[in-house]
Amino acid sequence: MLENRISRATAPAQQHRRRIAFIVVISFLLCGFLIFSRPFWASLGLKDIFTLAVVVMAVVFWSTGIVDAVITSILVISLLPLLGVMPYEKALTGLGDVMLWRLIGILIITMAVEKTGLARRLAFYMLRLSGDDLHKTFFLIILFTFLLTFIVPVSMGRTILMLAIMSGILQRAQIGINSNIAKSFSLGIAMTSFMASSSIIVGATVEIYAAGLFERLIGHKWTYLSWMYTNLPVSLTVCLAAFFVLRPLFPFERDRAEVGASIKEDLAKLGPISLGEKKLMAILVALLLIWFTGYSDYFPAELLLGCFLFFPGIGILRWKEVMCELNWSVVFLYGAATAMAMALGEGSLIPKLVEFIAPWSAGLGALGNALIIVTLTVIVRLGMANMLGAVAAMLPFVFALAQAAHLNPAWLGMVCVIASTFGTIHPSQAPSLLIAYGYGYFTARDLRRAGFYMTVVACAILLLYACLYWPLIGLKFSD
Repeated sequence: MLENRISRATAPAQQHRRRIAFIVVISFLLCGFLIFSRPFWASLGLKDIFTLAVVVMAVVFWSTGIVDAVITSILVISLLPLLGVMPYEKALTGLGDVMLWRLIGILIITMAVEKTGLARRLAFYMLRLSGDDLHKTFFLIILFTFLLTFIVPVSMGRTILMLAIMSGILQRAQIGINSNIAKSFSLGIAMTSFMASSSIIVGATVEIYAAGLFERLIGHKWTYLSWMYTNLPVSLTVCLAAFFVLRPLFPFERDRAEVGASIKEDLAKLGPISLGEKKLMAILVALLLIWFTGYSDYFPAELLLGCFLFFPGIGILRWKEVMCELNWSVVFLYGAATAMAMALGEGSLIPKLVEFIAPWSAGLGALGNALIIVTLTVIVRLGMANMLGAVAAMLPFVFALAQAAHLNPAWLGMVCVIASTFGTIHPSQAPSLLIAYGYGYFTARDLRRAGFYMTVVACAILLLYACLYWPLIGLKFSD
């Protein structure tokens, strides 16, 4: 059933046409830039041209999907040393990155959370607080989807879980599939699941990758706590704003339904909490304590605790099922993104590009540059479903631009990372949106309408926090 929904959501011809149109528009803009920037291109060496060629190839392939993302990643890793951009050993550095293997450990733990049904049980416990009030139910759905980030740090997993719960609630309450209630619930889940990712350093692949890139390129080390108290207030405010944005866009046909009884019935079907769930809760509590105390910076806590899930006496997972179900393609995507970012960050292409545009950005100040980066990131994400590739291409440029404008690269870089989660205009921008769209509760037009308003509101919230809150906690505009 899920495969059918994803198939419907993908709409290959439509998505392909949209992405081709995006590439055509970008190509025209690039041609215009080429015409008016001959001095810049004339200054490029052969190594810079090869770097740019690999980056453009990766962006086009990742954007259009004409070549599988994993194959594109392998091409990036292979071509960079072949063309003399960097040594072979250096191109493979990302495959042994600490943050990558933290991610693998987190994905293993997430599989255990989904298998035991612990997250589903916790969701029912929270949602039963709403009673029969549909507005309270909607608010709690958004809030719990956000909180799920701490125990299911994969947006697609959060979306699938909450949509399954929501579908059962709507069906028992006899709420129509085309109702505004169903639209609000499903859009709220998809958007919140996606935008909540930046709350914690392990919230998604992109966040883990970005944290490693901050340290690799500008020497700024993020810890679990420093990332959380920087980004969590922003993400929480954005996610809660979804409640107030979606309500007037899709007014509920009624205020009450027999939701409470439905939730209690689902909770009763789960039965008493199992021994496996108790064991998993103990492991999750231990992991959270390690994260909060900062000890995860000194040893692979996620991998170690993930290994315990296979031990006799615990036995929540089996290695054969993990081998089959875990998305190992993330290893190649991460490695390629790291190699590409290193080529951009350590070469002379980005510094020359920044030198060319610095005179226009220097007088804009912190807010002006942040607004440009937010806008550019949102535009890039319109055509790039691969968030990892988008951030890998953007961050080296953002770091260099910040240094040229005498801004703190960590400050402007974080603006870029959070803005990359604001792509909620069309279904192909994120797996969570694609899956929710496949359920049929909202149309592409509904998503464009809601996504436009949410993107504007989210960008405004981000800029407010970046300018007013971040300097108070030590993340200042300038070094």
